[in-house]
Amino acid sequence: MLNNKKTAEAMNQEDIKFVCLREIRPFLLDANEFATLESGGPLFSATTMDSLALVNLVVALEKSFSIDIDAENLDEVFSTLATLVAYIQKKLQP
Repeated sequence: MLNNKKTAEAMNQEDIKFVCLREIRPFLLDANEFATLESGGPLFSATTMDSLALVNLVVALEKSFSIDIDAENLDEVFSTLATLVAYIQKKLQP
């Protein structure tokens, strides 16, 4: 978890990606799924990424970034790592 909102706002895209990958890793079965996701593959192609895993991931990301993730358009936001990072980056902007 980040220490405060100011720290989160100062994060760049690579920092956000690193934290996202750290939070996603426990939901993936193997290194192949991680590599697929990291190279731009769909997040929901991971065999363990079901609706319950998504809820747990949302909660983890909300805590890590001190943000609220809107329930609308979750399929779009969580379609790839890039869309997730872009969404979080936008949420962190003042």
